[in-house]
Amino acid sequence: MTNRITRPRDAVIKRLYALSMNRCAFPGCTIQIVETTTGTVVSEVCHINAHNAGGPRYDAAQTDEERHGFDNLIIMCKVHHAVIDDKNNLDEFTTEYLRSVKIDHEKAAKTAPPPPEPDGLLAALQLTATLYESGSTHMDFRNAIFKVGGEGGYAGGGGGNGGELTIVGIARLPEGVDVSLDGGHGRWPGGGGGGGGVLRFQGRPADTGDVTSGLSVRAFFTTDAARVSEGLLFTLGSGPSYFGVESLPASFVTGWVAMVDFGSIAANTLLQLRIEADSEEGDAEADGTLDAEVPDWEDAIVRRSLVGRVSLTVSRPGIVNLRLTSGEVCLAEFPIEVRLQS
Repeated sequence: MTNRITRPRDAVIKRLYALSMNRCAFPGCTIQIVETTTGTVVSEVCHINAHNAGGPRYDAAQTDEERHGFDNLIIMCKVHHAVIDDKNNLDEFTTEYLRSVKIDHEKAAKTAPPPPEPDGLLAALQLTATLYESGSTHMDFRNAIFKVGGEGGYAGGGGGNGGELTIVGIARLPEGVDVSLDGGHGRWPGGGGGGGGVLRFQGRPADTGDVTSGLSVRAFFTTDAARVSEGLLFTLGSGPSYFGVESLPASFVTGWVAMVDFGSIAANTLLQLRIEADSEEGDAEADGTLDAEVPDWEDAIVRRSLVGRVSLTVSRPGIVNLRLTSGEVCLAEFPIEVRLQS
């Protein structure tokens, strides 16, 4: 089986930077790719033709090698990356225009001194090329340092409260990221210590690009009990056609199971799944969410069985349609009947 190319090759990233003049390629922009006083990477590797279907200027005829190849990549600051990928600007920033911008920028770079190459540059630029998608909530944290704990207080003063850092769209931090959750010591005799911080990961909503990349649900149903062990799903009391209640309105909790295929979505992506409830009378409510991590597996089919619980509230007997959703995408449905016990 041929391995799919999911990111630019390191040699391509190095060549792009060598021909960048350490400057955003957008005409007239002078923002540096690497801020020289701190070594911080403040620009991103942009795809001229998007690497995911549904993205700006996506070309279905391209191979993965071509999508992540030198001729399809250009480095711009974060602002101009957003500008060229905005759906309202696509008539202006066409494939042909961006390729001409790239050629002009790199032609000028051939007569300019080569830019400096600080430590960590390759890894930082590589992550921007891999995770950035216009309109998504992916965030780039490579080479970043976050201080979440509160600072220590001065003489007679209390320390600051610890903060909460919420990271959306990834399940764990990439290598090279340092997050300090410890509160600071008092900065003067008698000063109080700072409170500890909290790090939280949150799933992002799925979009049509994820569906095009192969996100799908092969099975979705309710169950009394379920567990997953070594990749296998075990259930008890699964798939009832109705739920009996003694009186209405009624609230009850049920388990649910979903077998999810992630297709070619990048490993470490964290998606938020939600259970919703529809009825003909519009008087059914559901409250249940689950964050699902795309696993780093080499299997031809990247599949996980997910187990969750949902609270349901209904006021009338009849059919309730449970919907497994993520963002605006409906992934699966499972109808049940709520019936008064005789």
